[in-house]
Amino acid sequence: MKTTESQSKQPQPHILTDSELKLIQFEEKQILKAVHEICVNNNIKYYIYGGTLLGAVRHKGFIPWDDDIDILMYRNDYKKFEKIAKKALSKDYFLQNNLTDKGYYQIWPKIRRNGTVLENVSEVNLTMHKGVFIDIFMLDYEKKISKRLFKKAKIHSLLAYALEVKKR
Repeated sequence: MKTTESQSKQPQPHILTDSELKLIQFEEKQILKAVHEICVNNNIKYYIYGGTLLGAVRHKGFIPWDDDIDILMYRNDYKKFEKIAKKALSKDYFLQNNLTDKGYYQIWPKIRRNGTVLENVSEVNLTMHKGVFIDIFMLDYEKKISKRLFKKAKIHSLLAYALEVKKR
C-alpha cells in the first residue's frame, strides 16, 4: 500500500516504556499533592474519580497502565480553587483552561507541571502548554439529574463489584 506525503507526515504514537510511565505517574502525584494542599488549607472539596479511584482502591496507587489522574470538584469549589490557585500554586505548576492558555481546546481545566512535556498525538501541531497534567472535571448539581446519576453510579458500582467478586 502506498503512503501519501500527508500520511507520512502524520505523527506516530509513542508507546510509553514502564520507566516513562512511572516517571509520569510520579509527576502526577506531585501535582495532586499540590492540589490537595490547596484544597485542605482552603476547605475545598474534591474527589478522585474513574481509573484514579479504581487504582487507589484496587492497586493502592495507579492502575498499572494508567497514565493520568482525574479529580472532580463541584463548580463552586472549582471557582474557589481557581481563584486561590492563581496565587497558591508554586511556579512549578500551571492552571490550564481556555482563559489561561489560548491554544487549549478542552472544556475541563488541567493542572500542568511546568518544565515537562507529555504530548498527545492530537496536540502535536497545537500551540499550548503540554506538560504532565491532572484533569479537573466539574460537577454541576441539579437535584433531579443528580439523584438519577447517583442511582446509575450506584448500580454500576454494584455491577463492577459483582464482576470483581466473580473473577476471584
